[in-house]
Amino acid sequence: MIFILDNAENVVASLNNDVPDACLFFNDIMTERLNDGYLAYEFEVPADHPDSEYLVEDGYLIRKGLDDHLLLFQISRIEDTVMTKV
Repeated sequence: MIFILDNAENVVASLNNDVPDACLFFNDIMTERLNDGYLAYEFEVPADHPDSEYLVEDGYLIRKGLDDHLLLFQISRIEDTVMTKV
């Protein structure tokens, strides 16, 4: 589960792959570099889900890390892509 927060750090929505009708997330990748403390999280969501509108630049996300501690990320970039079936 991922909590979506606005730029005032209020929870406004969540992403959850285990709840029916919730906004799903997929293709998620967490990158961590120990030498400089870099931590990034990338993922995809369906743009047609109503909760996807809460994912905005300068907003925040909270999710559990690999050690089950909560991690706070600030959204710095959003990319819209079109996926087509082949």
